[in-house]
Amino acid sequence: MGSLVLPSRHDSVVLELTPTEHPFDGAYAVLPTWEVKLTGFGLDATLVCPESDSERQTLADFFAQLYEERLGWEDERTWQSQAGAMQLTVRHDGINTVHVVAALEGGGIEPRWRVSAELFTDPGIFQQLAANARLYGDRSLVRDES
Repeated sequence: MGSLVLPSRHDSVVLELTPTEHPFDGAYAVLPTWEVKLTGFGLDATLVCPESDSERQTLADFFAQLYEERLGWEDERTWQSQAGAMQLTVRHDGINTVHVVAALEGGGIEPRWRVSAELFTDPGIFQQLAANARLYGDRSLVRDES
């Protein structure tokens, strides 16, 4: 199975999301879960981030909305995974660039750590990201019972 890759136009930062199994058993284990890698110059962070059942949109729906409104929107849009471990904050410049701030926060109760990076990307990329997030997220729900 592949990954979702959100590169920056400047090739300095990459956000990569790979479907993985939920880290816990039980009712929440059915949510799509992503291994998130945020890399760039001097930055290499990885965290497992299940989607949140309290978020109003799935990650696939969030990307689809960004694509539908690719010509521009007002204000910032935010999506976060369970417990805010990954947060994506996006803003459109009104021309042809989406500014994405990707933040990861982990480390248990204490000590906590937090990293963030800025990406500047083409709004058209969100069509493929939405399709793949839906495909990979659905596949992550299927468990091997053998």
